[in-house]
Amino acid sequence: MKSINGISILFVVLALLYSFNVSSQLYLVSQLPDLLKIAATDSIQKIERAAALQFHKLLNSYRKKNKLDTIGWDEALWLTCRNHNNWMAANGTLAHEENIGTKNFIGKEPDDRYEFTTSKMGKANWSGENALYNYSKEGNTINEIAAKIALYSFEQWRHSPGHNSNMLGKNHKAHGVAFCLNDKNRVYGTDLFTSYFDTQFNDIKQNKIEPSVLASYSSTLTAKQPIEKRIKLDIVKAEQDLLSKLYEDYSLQSNISIKKSKSMERASKEHAKYMCNAKLVTHKELDSKKCFYGANEEMRLMKASHGMFVFKKKKTKLTENIAMIETNAKNLDIDKLAKEIQIKLDEESTNEMGNCKFGYGISIKRKNNELKIYVTRLVAQRV
Repeated sequence: MKSINGISILFVVLALLYSFNVSSQLYLVSQLPDLLKIAATDSIQKIERAAALQFHKLLNSYRKKNKLDTIGWDEALWLTCRNHNNWMAANGTLAHEENIGTKNFIGKEPDDRYEFTTSKMGKANWSGENALYNYSKEGNTINEIAAKIALYSFEQWRHSPGHNSNMLGKNHKAHGVAFCLNDKNRVYGTDLFTSYFDTQFNDIKQNKIEPSVLASYSSTLTAKQPIEKRIKLDIVKAEQDLLSKLYEDYSLQSNISIKKSKSMERASKEHAKYMCNAKLVTHKELDSKKCFYGANEEMRLMKASHGMFVFKKKKTKLTENIAMIETNAKNLDIDKLAKEIQIKLDEESTNEMGNCKFGYGISIKRKNNELKIYVTRLVAQRV
């Protein structure tokens, strides 16, 4: 049997399989002490737990900046979210409602899942839920990976209007957020809010949850970072490469006819430039702003098509999806970035693929090695 530094390859594989197996199990609040003990030693559980606690701190800092009350941490909601993540991971889907008969099903709605997790002893009432998946598992240590997951997920929800509204809800009193890592480096996340803080499952009250752990993981984000050497990067080429990958991936999603449109690409590109210049993720443009191209998606497409869209307008359902992704020039991975962008664009999309024309637009803003990538996608379907 081959070994690495005295540790057998078989042992390493078995340890990883054990970690993912524990991560995918469903738990009740009565089993919470057992799970927390596992989270103190199991590497995957450590990352997931630490990311959740770090996110809790980021959320309350964000609420303070917006002059809102901070909210408490609810262990039962954390466990409910954890169970829902395991359902999403087991079924390879992103959804707020679980389907009866699917693997790891515990309840259709969030309140059903909360009743299951608390054995109907919980008193919290559901006041909002956010869900996501991404590929934010990056870093060399548990601290780094947890901090990256927390920050990336926070920014993903912050830049999505509906999810951001949930994070800034005025009636929330507590929440629980959980993350789940699967064996394909995908991260699932769920955040469940309540307007009633049920403390019966908490040993420690609001803002005093495992303070040493919170301090340890927050230092990763707050510590002053050394100045990085500027990475050489051709922005125009990066935009072109990313655009090509987005077209390729989107075309592969459908087994029905879809067609790239030059005018839709032009309208999308101009709107991406507007958002990049205005530093906003928005569907509306103001004519007082630089790079103004048209007040809404129809006007922008009308301009890009030299007026030809007017003849198709009544027979076409036009949808615009927008997103902003942040990354670093030294970690620029076009394939991975394209996946993340598609996920964010699809979050607000209600399109059923097929028999449509579409176009992408990209604009990248750079500050040192930090990149902000603004993306627009237009989809036109015949009705």
